[in-house]
Amino acid sequence: HLSDCAITAEGFEHLMSAIEETELYPLINPQQPGAKGWPLYLRLENNYISEDAIRQRIDSGLIQTFTKQSKAQKSEPGGAKVNLVVMRENSSCPQKQGPPPAPENAPPPKHVHDKFAEDQQRLTQQQHQPQQFGWQANWMARG
Repeated sequence: HLSDCAITAEGFEHLMSAIEETELYPLINPQQPGAKGWPLYLRLENNYISEDAIRQRIDSGLIQTFTKQSKAQKSEPGGAKVNLVVMRENSSCPQKQGPPPAPENAPPPKHVHDKFAEDQQRLTQQQHQPQQFGWQANWMARG
């Protein structure tokens, strides 16, 4: 989620080039080689990226757009590497105009509610706890 980060067209191009140069996306299930995979989910609203820069990457096939109502789509291997959230079909994401603020004048980051954060944190904590099996588990349970 890179909305409201004062990203410029130049920063956007660096990000897109890095994504384009890697074979990481779309994420393919290794058990199903050749199947469709998931492009990177990306939000870029309210930055300072020109509409032309975004449109160029959509037209090249690197980015496919979707609305929250239409849902993200999987991509063929070698297809789109980015699922970009847009407000309306056949549009781009809204951007701010003019030059971005200097870093010292930038507003603080906005809080982003992540409905899966608590589940992820709980899972991470469980993965870092030592597992007890057999007699150890019974012995530990007795205290």
